[in-house]
Amino acid sequence: MVINGASRRSVGFWAKHLANDKKNDRAELKEIRGLAAENIKDALLEMQEDARHTRCKNFFYQANFNPCAHERLTEEQWQRAFEIFEKHRGIPAGQARIVYEHEKDGRVHRHVVWSRIDLETMKAWPDRLDAKVCHAASREISEELGLERTISPFDRDRDGPRPERAPKSYEMFRGLRSGLDPREIKAEVTAIFRNSENAADFIAGLEQHGYQLIQGDKRDFCILDNAGDVHSLTRRLDGVNAKQLRAFMHEIDRGVLPTAEQARVRFQERQLDERKADLASVQAEIAWEEALRKAGIEKEKVEQRYVEPAPRGVRDEARREGARSGNPLPDDPTLTPAGLHAGTQQKVIELQSLRDTLRDVKAAERSEKADAGRLKSSRFRGRDGLLPAAERAASVGTAAVGGAFHAAAKIAEGVLGLFDPPLTPAQKLDARIEQAKRDAEAHQNRDISALAEHTIQQERERQRRDKDRGRER
Repeated sequence: MVINGASRRSVGFWAKHLANDKKNDRAELKEIRGLAAENIKDALLEMQEDARHTRCKNFFYQANFNPCAHERLTEEQWQRAFEIFEKHRGIPAGQARIVYEHEKDGRVHRHVVWSRIDLETMKAWPDRLDAKVCHAASREISEELGLERTISPFDRDRDGPRPERAPKSYEMFRGLRSGLDPREIKAEVTAIFRNSENAADFIAGLEQHGYQLIQGDKRDFCILDNAGDVHSLTRRLDGVNAKQLRAFMHEIDRGVLPTAEQARVRFQERQLDERKADLASVQAEIAWEEALRKAGIEKEKVEQRYVEPAPRGVRDEARREGARSGNPLPDDPTLTPAGLHAGTQQKVIELQSLRDTLRDVKAAERSEKADAGRLKSSRFRGRDGLLPAAERAASVGTAAVGGAFHAAAKIAEGVLGLFDPPLTPAQKLDARIEQAKRDAEAHQNRDISALAEHTIQQERERQRRDKDRGRER
């Protein structure tokens, strides 16, 4: 059995980690002792509340008990293992604790969390020498319960070389945050060391792989990784102790190397410069694309194929007004919220005004059709075959108005052509429909003009006859 333990204080992390059933095949709460809470988070908060009036920061102690994959312990064996550990660690009898069981890939292990605050004395029990205490407890548990013994660096009666030391817990948590596993860093730095003939080659190899050699606060040499974290160089070299490393690096003056604080400051400055360079590159690319877009718009404006996109609210209001008036605006495939400016709304209003002019032309056409019907009525065939003077004057005036609106319609159609967007298949169909409407309107306008001309000729004929009658008298 392997046991690892240390004092902790992060309620949020450990509550989430212990109850995590996504990274584990199973996560089950086995026991809450000496606490009123019924779940892991409330239990940890209760422990934190017990330590509020003490100077203890790491108010709970977490240890994980890891048997071999093929070993399955009974509940009595688990309880005995916890009792042995409490004796070695110096945990008071009956101390509040939480037990969580995890199962992953067929291996079962348990996490136990004890409160470090003795409620009788309101003091925290000591947590020194975690590695040695966990090793001693593991040896006794394995011997008493008949479990497989795991070789530890603290075993002096072992056969073979000393086992490799695992990274510390904070180094593993730091690696999870940065994405740089300390075990992978160790393998890479060791390979660089093996392939280096001297200290200069070793330093060059480290820099080539993104590491910087610095002087440590407590150790001779350290390295700074790509995430700005500091590692002891001795702990990242496999099979090399501090004495051997000092002999290999005797040519290097440790005093000229930057300190950890200086290295971190320079690292942050480099990170800031890189981000500024990335930002400048992105801004230049955006500016280039914007210039291309503006150039394309100017080209389309010259070719009279560009329509400025309108705000959605303005465009929708214009379309609703057009639907009420019988002249709905066609759907605009270029309508987007990008690239708008203050003059867009005015252009939409101008378009609607032109369409209102066309609506008035159609109203004049309907009025002229009514006049044409009256010309064919019995009143048109009066005593002398002519309309009364008032009606004749109205007919002539209406014809003049119809001609004016006809000219206005031509102007409106010409101005509308400036705002035509690039044609799509749907727009081509709309254009054909509009052309048919214009042809029909032109035909009607010709009929109205012919009727007005006929009325004027009749009036002139009447005046000529009146003059002839006066000379005869």
